[in-house]
Amino acid sequence: MINAAGDGVDSNGSVSMSGGVLLVSGPTDSGNGAFDYGSSAVITGGTAILCGSSGMSQGFSADSSQASFMYTLDSTGKAGEGLAVTDSSGRVIASFMPSKQYSNIVVSSAGLTVGGSYTVTLGGTVSDCDENGFTNDGKVTGGEKSFSVEISSVSTVYGTSGGMKGGMGGKPGGMMR
Repeated sequence: MINAAGDGVDSNGSVSMSGGVLLVSGPTDSGNGAFDYGSSAVITGGTAILCGSSGMSQGFSADSSQASFMYTLDSTGKAGEGLAVTDSSGRVIASFMPSKQYSNIVVSSAGLTVGGSYTVTLGGTVSDCDENGFTNDGKVTGGEKSFSVEISSVSTVYGTSGGMKGGMGGKPGGMMR
């Protein structure tokens, strides 16, 4: 788990992820982002959840082979409250409990597929998670907010980000319940 004051994952060149778990909390300063790279960020495996400010936000590149989404929230997510992505059966695909407030999330997991629909829940309680709030299997109960995400391309983008390059595609906005 990376607890970032400046850029979380920072590369002047390319970023590549092929496995493992990457969790980033922060930064809160809109002059930095949870993800900052110069040319591309390709993910082919593993689970990544990056939560930070939206001012300089970037998502995974469209030439990745594993699906991802970047979502800029309408309001700020609270520090210390869970974030969970669930599939249509309610199974948690990926979850995290960021230690800092955030307005942008980037998620990639083998459980996300192009054409699939998922629910993101903020503030819920996730079963069977570790000390960082992470699990890729479990259930979420409760929650302050939830919204739907449809993965329309390998790198889907929702909301308005800070204008940095990143994955393209997807439908703007999203549904808040």
